[in-house]
Amino acid sequence: GRGQYELKNYEKAIEYYGKAIEKNPEYSAAYFERGDCYHNLQKYELAIPEFDKSIEINKNWEVANDLNSAYFSRGLAYYSIEPKSNENMNFAIKDYSQYIDLNPTPNAYWNRGLAYNFLRNFDKAIADYKKWYETDNINSNRTKAGRVTQMVKCFSELGKQDEIEKWSRIGLDLLGKNVEAFDDNNNN
Repeated sequence: GRGQYELKNYEKAIEYYGKAIEKNPEYSAAYFERGDCYHNLQKYELAIPEFDKSIEINKNWEVANDLNSAYFSRGLAYYSIEPKSNENMNFAIKDYSQYIDLNPTPNAYWNRGLAYNFLRNFDKAIADYKKWYETDNINSNRTKAGRVTQMVKCFSELGKQDEIEKWSRIGLDLLGKNVEAFDDNNNN
């Protein structure tokens, strides 16, 4: 299954993971991997029950995955279902929160922030975006600047002009842009 997954032959990988599950019904990693295949095929409604089963069993994991991975991936699946709904965003938030409890990472905060943003809970989205910003040491400054724009949009929704200006300056600084010119334009 893993070999087919690496080749992006997801349908064939699903078949092999099914055979592994037949041999060992308590093989959480196989359920997780099968769910990941469905996710890559954008069959999110099929991925979620696989992640559910891997979480329920929570035994026999591989080096590349674990309970944390299942929560994160299930959260991604809920978030990815179109059309987006409040119910699925709440499920995604719950899963990202579980993941954060087990293993707080910048991407988990970022993704949970996106879900809160969708629900128009801008204060919680901003809190998660800030936590992402404080802990992210992987992404490029360009990526960070793009993501800071999301935070600026939330502050705009809340009408917090001081925060809009502060984070706009941070975004420009990340891009190596002239922050003084921004300040001059906003003071005129």
